[in-house]
Amino acid sequence: MKIGPQFKRGWARIMGKRNALASATAQWLGQRATRLMLFPFGKEHVELPTPIRVGTKTLDVVDDLTRFTSLPPEQVHALLMRRPENFRSEWLMLPPELRQDTWYYLSSRTYLFANAVHIHDAPQLIDAVATAAPTGGRILELGDGQPLPCARGERASRLTTWNSLRFRRISRAFGSDDTVFRRTCGSSTGGLRWTRRATTLCVPWTSFEHIPDLPETLERVVNALADGGALVESSPFVVNESNPMHHDDPGFDDLLRAHALDLAHAADDHRVWRKSPR
Repeated sequence: MKIGPQFKRGWARIMGKRNALASATAQWLGQRATRLMLFPFGKEHVELPTPIRVGTKTLDVVDDLTRFTSLPPEQVHALLMRRPENFRSEWLMLPPELRQDTWYYLSSRTYLFANAVHIHDAPQLIDAVATAAPTGGRILELGDGQPLPCARGERASRLTTWNSLRFRRISRAFGSDDTVFRRTCGSSTGGLRWTRRATTLCVPWTSFEHIPDLPETLERVVNALADGGALVESSPFVVNESNPMHHDDPGFDDLLRAHALDLAHAADDHRVWRKSPR
């Protein structure tokens, strides 16, 4: 039996409608699945970050993100408040074999919005870092809020690009003449070039808990820190539903002390360590 062109066109329309229905159904189910994944955090409330002042400069993360992403302001607001999806639903949607440090941060489309508000959540930390920052010194920034995948050629992640631009603005407000922004490779620092004892301030902000090879990373960081230099950190080693991508504490404080770092100041939201001469 010969199939005519009219039948072929009719069949093509049927198949097209079937495929469209399948796509629409999958989209509907995906949206409901995301809501279900975020059900345990239904009462979580994230305030929109307000602008903060650093010296004579104003840092407005909402405006920066709107410009950086080209998204409408109302969409940026929603993503900052972790709706309709966030880094947790992304993590849960990934197959377990893809939940790797490198790929998760490189591929994430929402972790940027969670990461960008850390300093705004606790603006008093600006003063803490500014107090430890030497005038005209060299700052080594490791992650600016979270560790980042390394840039291979031009393939830098959105998070890396955002944080690099963001931190340079903050460091200039501190009066630093030289800022080194280190991208971590696979949430580690393998393959990066470090200048020995060339850094006077290191700011690994909520970064170390994301790094799987922490002893190796700390050795590089401490070697890059000058004698008397400061390390200002906040490292919540907690693995739970809220932060499933964290790593457990490998004995962080003991590792720092083994590298001649002494605790100089401890607050509820940060600690300052100083490197002793060897």
